[in-house]
Amino acid sequence: MSDTNVPRLLVTAIAPDDARTPSAAIDIARLLNPESTIHGRTFAHADALIESLDPATFDAWLILEDAAKARKLLVEVMARNDLYAPDALGERRDGVIEEDGPATITASLWTKTVLWVPSLAWHVSKDADGEVANYLLYRSLRLFPHQRIGLVRVPPADVLDTEKGMRILVSLLERCVAVGLTRTVLGRLPP
Repeated sequence: MSDTNVPRLLVTAIAPDDARTPSAAIDIARLLNPESTIHGRTFAHADALIESLDPATFDAWLILEDAAKARKLLVEVMARNDLYAPDALGERRDGVIEEDGPATITASLWTKTVLWVPSLAWHVSKDADGEVANYLLYRSLRLFPHQRIGLVRVPPADVLDTEKGMRILVSLLERCVAVGLTRTVLGRLPP
């Protein structure tokens, strides 16, 4: 595949509440794309990010978030139109995200044939546990219907080595959207 046919992948990561906390999601985002956008775990940061995006600049968007209790990658397959917990600054937005929106939206980045094949490397999840992550996924799927968008929650680096986690994600992305990352990303990593 020529580089002109490689879909443009936007990679963002939601930062932990405490900047001193190690973040496997941020580390993987930077391995995938050194210019990845890192944003805070607040509704205001999510809104600002979405409003700053030009859909003409990306074909696919991978959102990464840390999942402290996860044992493997959690591939989120849907976003819910509800909020019930505060963000990192304590702001509450209880209720629905979009008044007339659907109750759930399926993440558009993943293909069913890949996700429903049993994997030792990832788990399919239907609950984007972090409220800001769910909010960001739901709003982005509604605002950018022509882009392929997905969320992956990443276990801590002591559970899943960062480079291994990145390699698993590249493999998953290659299967789902033929992103062409193997040559560009894995070529930067040590053997």
